[in-house]
Amino acid sequence: MNLDEIEARANAATPGPWHGAIPACGHEHDDEVCSIEAPDSAVLASCVKREEDLQFILAARTDVPALVARVRELEAESAKWKEAFERIRRTNTDLMMQLFDAQEATRAVNISPVLHENAMLKSMVLGLEAELLKRKL
Repeated sequence: MNLDEIEARANAATPGPWHGAIPACGHEHDDEVCSIEAPDSAVLASCVKREEDLQFILAARTDVPALVARVRELEAESAKWKEAFERIRRTNTDLMMQLFDAQEATRAVNISPVLHENAMLKSMVLGLEAELLKRKL
């Protein structure tokens, strides 16, 4: 769907809103509501036999420009959301890489000596507390 072409056709048409008859028509036929003719008399649409069809055609003059405007609005909004999503995706990727680097750095550090020293210090504290209790008694 080419919105520029649709919009150009709508802008080239007789200004609307249209009511009752299509511009340049003015014909009434026995079994049809209207006939749309080009200036060179080539028939573009031979007959509009139903009132509902005529109302649809008449409304198209204002509906089409409104729809084109709304589609453009939604496309612009969609582009903003896509850009925001892409920023979030890039940030998420960066954070995941940082987390991975932090996990790798943690794995690289050998914490066994620290845990061993911590256990020894706890044991010494317990021993000192026990010795202190003996001296108080």
